[in-house]
Amino acid sequence: MIPVTKPFLPPRQDYDRYLDGIWERNWLTNNGPLVNELELSLKEFLGVKHLLYVGNGTIALQLAIKALNLKGE
Repeated sequence: MIPVTKPFLPPRQDYDRYLDGIWERNWLTNNGPLVNELELSLKEFLGVKHLLYVGNGTIALQLAIKALNLKGE
C-alpha cells in the first residue's frame, strides 16, 4: 500500500533552525526575512526580474485584476 496521505517531513533539526530565528525576531509574516529569502531564491531560479509572493490565490487574482485595471464581473 502507498501511504498517499503521509506527509514528507524533513528532519526536525532542520525546522528548529528556522523556529529559533522566528522566535528571536518575533516576526512571522508581512515581508519578513524568510519571505524575502524565498522571493529572491525564486526570482533567481525562474530567471525573472519581478516576483511577488502572496499567501493565496485570491490575493493573486485581486492583484492581477487591479494591475490590469479590469472592471465588471
